[in-house]
Amino acid sequence: MFFTDLNGFQIQTRKFLRKLPLQANFYPMPAMAYIQDNRSRLTVHTAQSLGVSSLHSGQLEIILDRRLMQDDNRGLGQGLKDNKLTCNRFRILLERRTAASKPTGLLSRLYSMLQALTASIFSWKTTDEVQDSRPVSFPSLLSHMTSMLLNHEVLVMPVTPQQQGAPAIRSWRPLSASIPCDFHLL
Repeated sequence: MFFTDLNGFQIQTRKFLRKLPLQANFYPMPAMAYIQDNRSRLTVHTAQSLGVSSLHSGQLEIILDRRLMQDDNRGLGQGLKDNKLTCNRFRILLERRTAASKPTGLLSRLYSMLQALTASIFSWKTTDEVQDSRPVSFPSLLSHMTSMLLNHEVLVMPVTPQQQGAPAIRSWRPLSASIPCDFHLL
């Protein structure tokens, strides 16, 4: 099982289906794809849309080029033999998966003590692994920021030194507070 984003915002679980032909097991990867286990996650970020699959456990295969020897009846009207050099940009991110940060307070401390007590009574194993009990998966904040920096580069605008006697430009603050981390302006 592996995960790809649908449109840069939502993550979709994907599976390799042996009953389908090889080409049917490749899925679009607009911005990112990742594989994960209980301890780590490997994310591949891209600046351009490509195809991706996980043909075997623990690997991702990305299509960089496509050739068709005959028409695929999707509007082109001929085979595709256009092999041009393209500049592909990737970022690979390897993260350790940890449980979400625990809330602080009296009730949360009592709850964690109760969990530890029941685990010791019933001999449950306590590990730092993340158990995937949810049917959905989300990229981490670091992964999200990596994707944003890859797809929306910072525009650097150099400024010449001020000349003597020229009035200083006043700063302009359109917002009274900083923008949340999941917002960006284009």
